[in-house]
Amino acid sequence: MLIHVIFENQSHGFIEASRFDELIATYPIASFRRRGKWVRIGFDPMRSMVTDSPPKPKGLERRLSYKTLKKAA
Repeated sequence: MLIHVIFENQSHGFIEASRFDELIATYPIASFRRRGKWVRIGFDPMRSMVTDSPPKPKGLERRLSYKTLKKAA
């Protein structure tokens, strides 16, 4: 699948969706088309491209860790 983009020099182009995260970080892309609307990079909300760790669930942790199970054995 191709994503329609506008580069910072105002030229239009298409990039592969599978390489979107990589290309958005390395090419001077100003905006891209999502669901019929233009998204401006740095202005409009986007999903985070880098995730250091998964989000923590809310509430108490009820599962036992491997260390806890090993100590109990």
